[in-house]
Formats: sequence, C-alpha cells, structure tokens
Amino acid sequence: MKKRIAALAMLFAFADASFESASLAGQVPTAGDVPVTVADQAPSPDALQEASRNNWRLLRVAKWTTAAGGTGLAVWGVVNNRRADELFEELERECLVDPDRCDDRLPDGAYADGALESRYQDVRHLDRQARSALIAGQVGLAASVVLFILDLRNSAGPANIPYEPRRIDITPSRDGGLTMRLNLPVPANR
Repeated sequence: MKKRIAALAMLFAFADASFESASLAGQVPTAGDVPVTVADQAPSPDALQEASRNNWRLLRVAKWTTAAGGTGLAVWGVVNNRRADELFEELERECLVDPDRCDDRLPDGAYADGALESRYQDVRHLDRQARSALIAGQVGLAASVVLFILDLRNSAGPANIPYEPRRIDITPSRDGGLTMRLNLPVPANR
C-alpha cells in the first residue's frame, strides 16, 4: 500500500511538471481538459522565466521528497529486518529447547507444528517486506541523487562582480621593514 502511495505521489509530481511544460509551449487547458494550442499568442519572456523558476521549484521539492521517501523506506526496511531477525532467533531458541518439535516436518519441508510454521511464515513475510523496502529506499535515494545533480545545472552562471583591490597596501616585508604598494586602475580598451 505504501509503495502505491509513493508511486502515485511521484506520478502526480511528474504530471504537474508536464502540465507546466505544456503551458510553456502555448497550450492552455479548456473546460473539457483537452489542450488547445494558442497559435496567435506566444508566451512572453517574463512568463517563460517565471515558468522556468516554477519548474526549478518543482525539481527542488521532488529531490527532497525522494530523499525523505527513500530514507523513510530504508529505515522501515531496517526495522523490519531487525524484527524478522529477532523472531527467527526466538524460533531457533525454541528449537534448541525442544528439538523434536522442530524436527517434525511435512513432505514439502514445512514444520508439522502449525504454530511454528505460522511464526516461520511471519519471519519470511517480514524479510520480504524488509528486502522490498530496502530496494525501494535505494532506488529513491538514487533518484534523489540524480535530482540533486540536475538541480546543479545553472546555464546563467554567476554575476560578474569585478574585484577592486585597495589603492594603497602596506604589508610587513621579509627583512623587517614595511612594503607599500600603490594600485592604480587601468582603463580597459574598448
């Protein structure tokens, strides 16, 4: 059930992103939810920039959501694995106390004692849940890493901030005296 909810959340996140990209292409949804192309009205550069910022917000939300979901699934998997190990150790202790009870097996390999078989099946069920949760957690964390890398893209680059050093610089010299340096700006040839 939790896997289905996580899958639906991801589906809605990607559907929202595709809706935003469709609106960038000049498609507007109608009342019948059928996209209609508006050929005579191109989006303004400001609208494109705003929509691009919204997509980046979506990417940032998606990367943190997948990181949290992957971490949560991994923790849940570890908890289930430990619980399965504890139950299996209890089952082994019972078999050490009463080996005849555990030696009686059915032709298919199951325990003849119904209570032991039920507990063993519970252990197997918890192990399967733990394995699935750990794999899903790893996939979620890998997806989060990919989204973090995608979020690093920045085609604009940083703003050009010119460096203007101090005009007079006085520093101690190696021989114990003072060094005075005068920096004069040189105009660029344009």
